[in-house]
Amino acid sequence: MPKAVLIVYTNPVSPERDAEYNKWYDETHLPEVLAVDGFVAASRYRVSAAQAKGVEAPPHRYVSVYEADTEDPQGLLDAMLEGAKDMHLSDSCDLRNASAALWEEITPRVTRA
Repeated sequence: MPKAVLIVYTNPVSPERDAEYNKWYDETHLPEVLAVDGFVAASRYRVSAAQAKGVEAPPHRYVSVYEADTEDPQGLLDAMLEGAKDMHLSDSCDLRNASAALWEEITPRVTRA
C-alpha cells in the first residue's frame, strides 16, 4: 500500500502548561489518532537546542509524525476528522496556531549502503 505521513506542528498555550500538554499528547491524543483505521505508528519530536548558525528557530517547538498505510489519503483524513468528534482535546494545546499536512510517499525509504 502507498505510505503517507501526517505531520503536525504544535505548541502548548504557555510554557507553564508544557508538562500538561505533553502528558495529554502522549497519553491521550496519540492513542486516539492511532485508533483511526489507516494510521499505524506515531512519534513526536521537540525542537533541538542544537541548530545551524544563522538559522532561525521554527515557530513550533513540537512536531508529531503519524505514519499511515492507505490507498485513499482523502478517506484517511475524512476518517480522522470524523473520529475527531470523539477525541479528547486539551486546552493546553494551542490549536489556533497548529499546522498540519498529509504527505504522500514518492520514493521508498533510502538507507546508506
